Formats: sequence, C-alpha cells, structure tokens
Amino acid sequence: MELFFDKIMLLMNHWAFSFAVGLGAIGSAMGILEASRAACGAWAKESKEGKPINTTYVILAVMPVSQTIYAILAGYVAWKNYCNIPGNGPLLLGAALSIGIAEFISAYSQGLIGAAGIRSLSEGSKGFVQIIILMGTVEFVGLLGLIFAFLMQQFADIVLKVLADAQPVTSALQFISNYIG
Repeated sequence: MELFFDKIMLLMNHWAFSFAVGLGAIGSAMGILEASRAACGAWAKESKEGKPINTTYVILAVMPVSQTIYAILAGYVAWKNYCNIPGNGPLLLGAALSIGIAEFISAYSQGLIGAAGIRSLSEGSKGFVQIIILMGTVEFVGLLGLIFAFLMQQFADIVLKVLADAQPVTSALQFISNYIG
C-alpha cells in the first residue's frame, strides 16, 4: 500500500506544475484574445475610414503572453528540484495552483486593459505610454507570482532540511532546544 501511495504522490508531483503552466497559458490566451479582438475591430474601423492601420495595437495585444513564460519558469525550477520526492505532492500542488491562479488573473486582466487601451487609441487618444504603464502594473502581479515560486522553493528547502535532521521529540521544550536554542 505504501508503494502505491508513493506512486500517487510522485504522479501528483509531476502534474502539479502542469496546472500552473496550464492556468498561465489559458489566462494568456484569453487576454490575447480580448486584446486581439479589440485590435481587429479598431483596424476594421480605421480601414473603413481610410486611415493607415495602427500597428502599435499588436504590442498591446501580445503582452499577456509573458505570464505563460513566468509559469513555465516557476514550474521548471520546482519540478527539477522536488518532483522525485514522494512527500512533496501536496506542497507542489498548492504552490502550483497559487502561482497558476496569479498568472491566469494577471494575464487575463492585462488583456482586458490592452483591449480598452486599443479602443481608446483607435478613438484618437494619445495615451499609449499610460496604457503601457497600466499593463505593466498588472505584469508586476505576474512577476510576484514568479517571485512567490522562488520563495516557496527556499521555504521548501528549509522544511526538508529540518525534516531530514528530525529527531524524535517528546516535548515542546525538547523541540525548542533541538531547533531553536
């Protein structure tokens, strides 16, 4: 039974960051879709009015792809270091879901801001830099998700070291003297 449990935990380890990458990629795709729809609409309007097509919309439309890259980086680092230890499954799954959700929301929100920015620019606004700043703010949330992944790795290293050095503890005072004092 223990061997079966270990195999399930190893499987969870390998799948965990697939969830992070998957959520990041879905958020990026949805964000790119929203911004690209706005760009296509703006190009149709500009073309109908006889104006030249504004290619800066492409910059705003593709920005959400970076969150997928962040999820891949976070997943690779954690997977490389921790996937072969059966007991890490719940820790990896929890970290992967939190990172994936952060990247998903960040990417989708960035696409919505990009779409609104494209519509604004197509109406004659001159606020391209301000739109980039707003999208960069949401990008920062995606970077925080990546930073969280690296902090989780450091925390996991400490926990695994404590567990590896663990000695049977019979009282709270013994625990304090073993690990704190």
